[in-house]
Amino acid sequence: MTCAGASILKIAQVCAGAKLPRSVSKAIDNGVEAALGWLKTNYNVTANPRKGDWVKYYLYGLERACALTATDTLAGHSGYVEGSKYLVEKQGQRGDWWDAYSEPDTCFALLFLRRATTPR
Repeated sequence: MTCAGASILKIAQVCAGAKLPRSVSKAIDNGVEAALGWLKTNYNVTANPRKGDWVKYYLYGLERACALTATDTLAGHSGYVEGSKYLVEKQGQRGDWWDAYSEPDTCFALLFLRRATTPR
């Protein structure tokens, strides 16, 4: 949810543009920085921090948050490079990522690998 929070804050900030009061824009920047700080402190690409499951959903969230905030590294790590290595190692022989939720896991893995989020 931290990834989602950082992402939606940046989306709102970009969409509002110059209409956004400076104080609100600054509050958004502070919120995004706090979220990125949490992601740095709890950095992991093999487990959803503090949750464990839904790793592919988390990785796709991480991809979105990093793309929308123009962040290439977290705590000295490239989430994309390390996440990609993890996903390639976990890919099944049929090309899927089979965990508890096969279809969603496969979709989220592909969205992450494709870097589906285009920053504005």
